[in-house]
Amino acid sequence: KTFLGSFDFSSRARVLIDNVVFIFQKERRSVFIFTFACMRLRLRLRLTVSSSRSSAHHRIGASFLPRHYSLHRCGVSMAASSGAGGAGGAGGLVGMRHAPAADRNKDAIASVLARIFEPLPVNGIVVEVASGTGQHVSHFAAMPFGARLVWAPTEKGTGEAMENNLMQNKYASKDEALATIDAYVAHAGVTTNVKAARLLDVSEVPWNDFENESAAGVFCANLTHISPWCATEGLITGASLALMPGGRLAIYGPFAVDGVITPESNARFDASLRQQNSEFGYRDTRTIIQLAKENGLQHSETVEMPANNHMLVFQKE
Repeated sequence: KTFLGSFDFSSRARVLIDNVVFIFQKERRSVFIFTFACMRLRLRLRLTVSSSRSSAHHRIGASFLPRHYSLHRCGVSMAASSGAGGAGGAGGLVGMRHAPAADRNKDAIASVLARIFEPLPVNGIVVEVASGTGQHVSHFAAMPFGARLVWAPTEKGTGEAMENNLMQNKYASKDEALATIDAYVAHAGVTTNVKAARLLDVSEVPWNDFENESAAGVFCANLTHISPWCATEGLITGASLALMPGGRLAIYGPFAVDGVITPESNARFDASLRQQNSEFGYRDTRTIIQLAKENGLQHSETVEMPANNHMLVFQKE
């Protein structure tokens, strides 16, 4: 009251009311048209948001599937990624497939890769298995640690429908899968140190496009739990053949650490995956580490990552 002084609220209110009444009396038709237009706009916005949420939502069981994933099935070509989306988070790549989860975890993953890939030789080749949309590789290659390396993204993308219909949004062709990766790489301006994306069935060992001991590093994210066990076997054995001595393998994703799945949300996700496909599910870190050891890959560390994920790190002996 002290601040406003003797401001006359009642007189101001009367003037405002008189003006509103005048407008409605003189411009009733215009007001009606304006109100009707606003109602139509609100309805269209509501329908657009609802449709957008529906089309972007992947469902598997209780709709737990992550937004960034790539599927490999031994003998059957399959790939999946987020549905075609707008530029949200994609930095202007309007209409490109986009995986929000990749944007959320890319910095956390990069911080670990920067450390474990630091000893790799300049211009050493890093094979990315199951590159998905290409958001990860385009981000890593632009960072200081990644700029000194040569990245080789790969994907197994086709338009074949999955037998159990888990994949609602799929690439129309193998070419589309690779073109999506290349588009993200070009948009990030890292074509000088990222090779053109190529097809790779991780379960077919050896990996024909990568000569024995030609790679300095191998990276893979979100593959082992949403693919048959033979894909994980192929990842380990293929990496052991492709890596040079001292090369590093990094596997990111959710695991059963020493046979235990935590927290409860991860356990529910694992149960949902197994219900939809008996060949899917969280892999026991002990089994992966033992398989790696049998293939000349020494387990260096298991790094805890955000959102209940882990990074398994190996070095070729």
